[in-house]
Amino acid sequence: MESDIVKKLYQCGVPEIVEKIFSYLNYGDIKNAILASRIWDAILTKSEVNVWKCLWKRNIDQSLAWNLLYKRAVSQGSYHLQTDPDWSFQEACHFIGEAHQKLLLNWQQGIYKENRQDIRGLASLHWCEISTDKVVRTVGDHCGIMRIQSRWRLDESPKEFDITGRGQHTPQFEISEPYLVAVTLNHCVCVWDLEKNQKVHEFYPEEYLDNWPLKNLQVKTNGEFLITCALYGHRETSDYQTLLTTRQMSGSDGLQKEKFSIVNNLQIPNFGFNSIYLEDQRIVMFNDDWSTFIIVSIKPFRLIRRATILPLTNPLHPCDDDPFRFSFGVKPYCAKYWNGWLLQNENGDTLKITNIDTGETLQHQHDYKGRLFDYAFVNSKFVTFWHDKKNLTFDVWNFCGQPHSEDKIHLIYSFQRPPHWDLENHDLFNWKVIIDDIQIWVFLQYRGCRIGDWDFLRRTIFTLDFAE
Repeated sequence: MESDIVKKLYQCGVPEIVEKIFSYLNYGDIKNAILASRIWDAILTKSEVNVWKCLWKRNIDQSLAWNLLYKRAVSQGSYHLQTDPDWSFQEACHFIGEAHQKLLLNWQQGIYKENRQDIRGLASLHWCEISTDKVVRTVGDHCGIMRIQSRWRLDESPKEFDITGRGQHTPQFEISEPYLVAVTLNHCVCVWDLEKNQKVHEFYPEEYLDNWPLKNLQVKTNGEFLITCALYGHRETSDYQTLLTTRQMSGSDGLQKEKFSIVNNLQIPNFGFNSIYLEDQRIVMFNDDWSTFIIVSIKPFRLIRRATILPLTNPLHPCDDDPFRFSFGVKPYCAKYWNGWLLQNENGDTLKITNIDTGETLQHQHDYKGRLFDYAFVNSKFVTFWHDKKNLTFDVWNFCGQPHSEDKIHLIYSFQRPPHWDLENHDLFNWKVIIDDIQIWVFLQYRGCRIGDWDFLRRTIFTLDFAE
């Protein structure tokens, strides 16, 4: 009796079902399937069954690591564009798939290549973000100028643009290629096309809600929707309410025809947001002390949950005499959120980790007490970054978010990097750490000597590349 279901399906003239079955496998599983038998090899590589096309389209759409590896390969000229007439999905999957497997191994073993770029000058570096293909930095205190350059060619000079067109400072922005969405100090939302290098849209949210003035505005975007979260405060009391608005960014008729029309509005009374996070199917917002959160589904657009988390007994705050205290009112992070997990630093030596969906809470001891530190998630890991007078130290922790895992958190490895500048003469006073599937980006800013009324700043950008 024939037991090879793959062979039977193919012989019955339904290769599309075979293709559908194998479309759920990852790169390594497909490689093993091809090696399982000569028949499978012939069906999967020499017939009309195109498992490699399915794998490629799925991973480019859904896997950030595959997308980043492909963008980098194209940008560096080590791989041809998809418009090449000799394009082969099988060849492409082998090229990126092998690079991805090496990447995962490098993350596990702490193998990376370091690249560094030093910047000197008087202007401050206030904000920076990376996307799959771009690095965007705001420069200066009030000029609103942004420097945009290729993420994969940092040796090239960045291009400077005033994305507002009026020289207005932009204290926050989001990138969802090909668009950059920025918010000015007077609450103007500007949309910039990173490919065409031009502004394509701008708008102002409502300045008043029920006669309550607008106090704060944040934006989030995923390429399909542009979400504004507006905070309105009562004139005479400390009461707040939040207005959540979604606008269509793309559609069948294209960006320009849609004109960022409002899709939904949701008014949330008695809630003042501090941080907002956009996930695949929902929006998560936290209040100032991270004790209350609200979850809003995107499709359909409605509030689905409002809950309270037990507040920290002694959250970490910067000391008044801390020589490394951040400028511009920024303080060491007390909380970070990622994919249902809220991390809070308590008592200076404990990370409290709470799953907001299940209520599960973990306690993780650390030895960062007395130091400024930051942390971020990547894949099934989180990376803590801390600084003292001698070194910048990175600890990479395995983090298993599975409900019944006994070993949820354990240290994989640590590594140190010298701060580069002589800290006897230069104080580190501002930093930003960005981590994604293939790189750790660290933006450091040191204050040195004074020239007139200006602090002479030294700025360093270095990347730790795990895909090399």
